[in-house]
Amino acid sequence: MEGSSRLSAHLTNTALQAQHGEENVRLLQELVGSRLFSASSQNVETARLTQGDVDFIIDEVAASLGEVFRACLTSPVHFQTLPNAFELFGVDLLVTYNPAINDRPFQVHLLELNAEPAIHLTGPRLEWILEELFNEISHTCVMPFFCTSPLRQESKGSLRLCLDTQVRGGGAW
Repeated sequence: MEGSSRLSAHLTNTALQAQHGEENVRLLQELVGSRLFSASSQNVETARLTQGDVDFIIDEVAASLGEVFRACLTSPVHFQTLPNAFELFGVDLLVTYNPAINDRPFQVHLLELNAEPAIHLTGPRLEWILEELFNEISHTCVMPFFCTSPLRQESKGSLRLCLDTQVRGGGAW
């Protein structure tokens, strides 16, 4: 048991780090300028996360999620979405940094996909991002099924299309 308690520091799930509250919850954009850590000794003192790195990571996340959901659609026995419903999934990702790989020093790894994400753990400081998320979901994904006129875009538009494919009948995507 003693050895497993030492490993708890490496568990990134926010629910397992309840004693820290929201202090470990950050937006990717908030990490710009942060020092990068790597097993490699190259540029240890000077490596910092840049906006270009963040853009690259976001592109990698979008591509990875598109492939994950494409794969899920080929296996309906294991991935069963609710018909006539919009579902929100949580995604746990690990981003690794290896400066020795010059063209792709950041690698995105899927840890798990959650059908019931623990969004309540985001905390009061980032509550606004949840409000923005649900506003964008309603305007982008739900309202088009109920409105025939073009919708006025009131959000900042931070949703990103990762996969565009027809899943069920005419109106689904």
